Amino acid sequence: MFDSVFVPCTGCNQYLEFRSEGGSCQGNGYTIQSAPDAVMSDVNSTAPVTCPKCGNSFAILEAWNGSSRYWIVPWAKQSVENQRRGLVPGYMGLQDPTL
Repeated sequence: MFDSVFVPCTGCNQYLEFRSEGGSCQGNGYTIQSAPDAVMSDVNSTAPVTCPKCGNSFAILEAWNGSSRYWIVPWAKQSVENQRRGLVPGYMGLQDPTL
């Protein structure tokens, strides 16, 4: 079993499901704002998630910018670690503040 984190597609607002085995794994559903840290620790195990409506693919990035801790970002061929370092071309200049 697993828990799910539902986030809106940035292209069309269709809700996307990211599955995680990092939490209680009792089939709970969360938003990106309400998910416990344990769930978010494994949220990219199913990344990339592709929107069935518009075809865009995404991952979830952890980076604190003062107002949000987690972000949904376009999937690129780079690893999630490269996404954390802000190496995703065209992604609005979000940088990991810990670098």
